[in-house]
Amino acid sequence: MKFSPHQGALVHLALPDGTVIGRDDHRLGVISAWIRATAHLFAFKRVLDLGSNCGHFPIVYRDLGAEVVAVEPNEQNVAVFRGLLGVLGAERVTILQEDLRRVDFAALGAFNVLSTIGLIYHLNRPWEAMAAILRATGASLWLVESTLWPEVSEVREGGGTPDCAFGPEQVLHPTEAEVERGIRECGFIPTRINLGPTYRSDDKTPRGFWIARRA
Repeated sequence: MKFSPHQGALVHLALPDGTVIGRDDHRLGVISAWIRATAHLFAFKRVLDLGSNCGHFPIVYRDLGAEVVAVEPNEQNVAVFRGLLGVLGAERVTILQEDLRRVDFAALGAFNVLSTIGLIYHLNRPWEAMAAILRATGASLWLVESTLWPEVSEVREGGGTPDCAFGPEQVLHPTEAEVERGIRECGFIPTRINLGPTYRSDDKTPRGFWIARRA
């Protein structure tokens, strides 16, 4: 199997022949292990995965029996994702290559779970966006994973605009308190999950992982 040079972006999955695709980002394996250990939350549910990158987590959910709709705007990421599904099987996974702001979420139907792993700090006004999506989809369970910083700040990366949902953009550096406040503003109760010392990005950036349930 041959993928584009972009294949290293946030996917670390073993193919049937034993080949591992992508780079080894430690947090992917740690989060995936937690998801598999709590499979009853995802098995045979409808899962909406936003910012799906190259498809690591949608494939994990699908392997647990879930029906998954994955939204990813980056063309190269989607090419790798489709390549993986070509080998691993595409059943129960729908990919939407689209900017988050242009998706009619109500038209996608109801979902049990919203998955936003590594997403919110890429969004302008993330909690406003998440609240609208949660209302449209009716999800009662929400996974939130984010970088964490000692204080809130925004940095400009590249030539994007503050309203750009993905790509070179303004990136939020949230604190733990801000993430939990934002989750509550969306009408959910956050529970911080301790994933242990091996849960980290390759660049050692502090991160947090929450499971949130509708209040």
